[in-house]
Amino acid sequence: IICTEQRKKQILKARPRRLIVIHNSPQIPKNIDKLPRVSPRNTKKKRIVYVGILQDDRLLLEIAETIKHNSTFELHIGGFGKYEKYFNELSNKYKNIYFYGAMNYADVIKLESECDILFATYNPSISNHKYSAPNKLYEAMALGKPIIVCKNTGIDSFVKENNLGAVINYDAEEFIIKAKELSDKDYSYSKILFNKEYSWEAMSEKLKEL
Repeated sequence: IICTEQRKKQILKARPRRLIVIHNSPQIPKNIDKLPRVSPRNTKKKRIVYVGILQDDRLLLEIAETIKHNSTFELHIGGFGKYEKYFNELSNKYKNIYFYGAMNYADVIKLESECDILFATYNPSISNHKYSAPNKLYEAMALGKPIIVCKNTGIDSFVKENNLGAVINYDAEEFIIKAKELSDKDYSYSKILFNKEYSWEAMSEKLKEL
């Protein structure tokens, strides 16, 4: 069992008798609309969100440095790791940056549903990133939100082929340019695609067939 079609290249020398792709699809809470609000209300800014491990090679610091003086966007960050203190201090200093710390999964999905753009911008020079399969991709689809990813990180071809957002170089300035382009587009069709082919319900049926 592998989690993306791209990983067939990763195990090219293997000769499995049977090979099946089970996507890294999370179970999305069905009562999202009834969950308590996570982010502040009443903003005209476009909201960009990332919840995950706060470490190097994810373009996190570069994006934060670019957004903190930008009047168009808010950056909503959740998670834990190396840069918890950095983002906490940034959120105390700048009105358009919000830090939530470690979050339970229902709150993660709720926060993402309240925002406009998700991102999973991994550094393609890291070998493991060439076969990435982040939950964020499937969460974006399930919520009908666009996602920004980097070239040569495993999911870029999937995002491009299915028009799920934007594919960029590992560059914060290009990130902002694409975010401006994406912010007013309708991505509700990605929710239909997710429910039909990539939801955990669909994946569980494939597992049952094994």
